[in-house]
Order: sequence, then structure tokens, then C-alpha cells
Amino acid sequence: MSASILSNVRANVMTEQQQLVCSKAEKCGLQGFCIELSDQFSSPELYSSLSFEDRVNQCLDRELYNMSVKKFNNLYRNSRIDRRIYLESVKPDPAQGIDANFLRILKECNYITAITNIILMGGTGVGKTTLAFAAAVEAMQKGFSVLYYRMNELSVKLEDLDEYNRLKKKIRNVRLLIIDDWGLEQITETSVVRLNEIVAVRYNRGPIIFTTQLTKENLKKVSNIRGPAMESLMDKLFKASDCYQQIKGESWRGKAGEIRGDGSK
Repeated sequence: MSASILSNVRANVMTEQQQLVCSKAEKCGLQGFCIELSDQFSSPELYSSLSFEDRVNQCLDRELYNMSVKKFNNLYRNSRIDRRIYLESVKPDPAQGIDANFLRILKECNYITAITNIILMGGTGVGKTTLAFAAAVEAMQKGFSVLYYRMNELSVKLEDLDEYNRLKKKIRNVRLLIIDDWGLEQITETSVVRLNEIVAVRYNRGPIIFTTQLTKENLKKVSNIRGPAMESLMDKLFKASDCYQQIKGESWRGKAGEIRGDGSK
């Protein structure tokens, strides 16, 4: 077995045959199964009351957990999110516009399968991006892929043809797209046309979470461009059936209640 797994077991109390079984499990890629089996072999007195089936079941549970952790870590690395914020750290605060029902929507992730966009509106520093990150982490824990962009970064990529082609391929099948700071600057005609193409491609594939300082009435006023492409884009991005959440209050930044999250990858 690898040193990482051996360090977690009392290898000296395992028989040669037991070590061989664990080694084979590890070679099959069943690292979680191997760790649990090693624990059982090294401390048999703790498992003596369990049936064979129960012991195997515990090994399988450990393997499933290990697989879910690996999948989450892979999704998180590819998401471009730089802070790991858990939804449990966000407490309901109706005065701030964060009620228990809205947190339940983010927790259950049904908006992803229903392809319902979520628009988080509010002033600077009130926690819009924090909520978006918490929703993203919850989605990844449930196995959904996520990709995050600030709108100014997205605009730069949309203006460059090579970057745009790579972006379109990357975004196409991601289940949850997050666009941060929508409307902070005007978008060009090129960006309108190309963003409309991307949104059209993924229209029935997954929703978008927006954060914005704009009001609901001004969400579509992000460009002076008028015409079919702009109308088509806005019609797909901001539907009557989408979820619009107004986040209220003063800025969290630098205050005791600010949720910073974990920046490690």
C-alpha cells in the first residue's frame, strides 16, 4: 500500500494476507474502501460485533464518500471560484433580503434542473458574490459543474475571437454559470452578439446566477445597442419565471459578520 494509507493504519498488526488484500483494493483505485478495510484489519476488536455484510457495507460507504470528495475537489478546481463558502455559514436575515425560503432554494438546487436563472441584486458589499459562491459550492457538492466569471473578464474574452471560441466550448455544457457584476460597464455590439450565441447554445442546459448593482427594471440597460441580437439576449437572460432576489443592508466588508470563506484550492 502507499505510504499515505499505511500512515493511517497499524500495519504491524496486519497479517501479510490482509496487507495483500488492501494493496489489491488500492491498485483497483478503491482508496476509500482500502482505508476502511485497513482500519477494520488493524482494530478487529472494534468490528467484532458486525456481520460480514455490515463490514463490507462500511467499506463501500467509505469508498462512495471518498469518490464524492474527489469529484467535488475536481469541480472546485475547474470552477474559477477563489473562495470556498458553505451555504450553512449564511444565516437567514429577512431584513437583509435573505430569508429561509431563498436559502432552501439554493440548498435544494432544483433551480439548476429547472434551468431557472437567479439574479442577486443589491449595493456594493452586501454579500451578493458571497451568496453566489455559497450556491456554487452547494451545487458542486451535489455533483453539478460550475464556472465563474466577472463580467469585465467575460467581456474581454468575448471581444477576442480566439478567446471567444475557447470560451464558447468551455461554457457550453457547464451546468451552472455565474456572472458577477453584471451591468458594471456597458457591453459592445460584438459582446452582445457573441454572448447571445453562447446563451442560445446553453439555453436548455443550465441556469445562470447573476450578481448586479442594477435594479430589476435596469437589468436590460447594459448597452446602447438596439436590435434583434440584443432583444434575443435579454429575453433569454431575464425571464419572468426567473428568481429575482434583492439583497439589502449595508456593506459587510471589513465587519465582524463578513463571510470570507476558505481561499485554498
